[in-house]
Amino acid sequence: MLDAPHLRSILAAVLAASVLGVAGCGDDGGGSSSPSPTKRAPKDPVSTSTTGTDAGAGPTKPPALRLALVGKFDAPVLATAVPGTDLVAVVEKPGRIRLVSGMVCSTADRCPARPVSSGRVVVDLTRQVSTGNEQGLLGMAFHPDWPRDPRIFLDYTDTGGDTHVEAWTLDGPSGT
Repeated sequence: MLDAPHLRSILAAVLAASVLGVAGCGDDGGGSSSPSPTKRAPKDPVSTSTTGTDAGAGPTKPPALRLALVGKFDAPVLATAVPGTDLVAVVEKPGRIRLVSGMVCSTADRCPARPVSSGRVVVDLTRQVSTGNEQGLLGMAFHPDWPRDPRIFLDYTDTGGDTHVEAWTLDGPSGT
């Protein structure tokens, strides 16, 4: 069993690795997040890019990006698909997790007519969670074998400022 200081150290290492992983996500298609000593980055990476598989083809335009507002919640920190369903789990910093339907865009121009702003609350830690600065209910993950293994994992800061990483049970699709 890990004590709180060891658990915090492990959590800090995982979070640091996650941040570094996100920072290195600008892959040039060559399979490595660090630049190759024999390749040069384009001078204007926004307007030109290479695929890394056909370097002789010349620069191409990046794909167009369109954003659509599909949900409005109380300080959301995460929205993740609920495995095996058409639901989205929305994690709100003040301490709630909602299961929401209707936030899916079937195509780029077929999104919800109005942003979704409610859903069934399946976890409510609002009385136990501190929301100061970078505190609160900060994350959740489904067990890789969910719903057969019904555990979800929560990361939150309690009112005393202590970080918790806990396993909870969330019923599968028939219980949602």
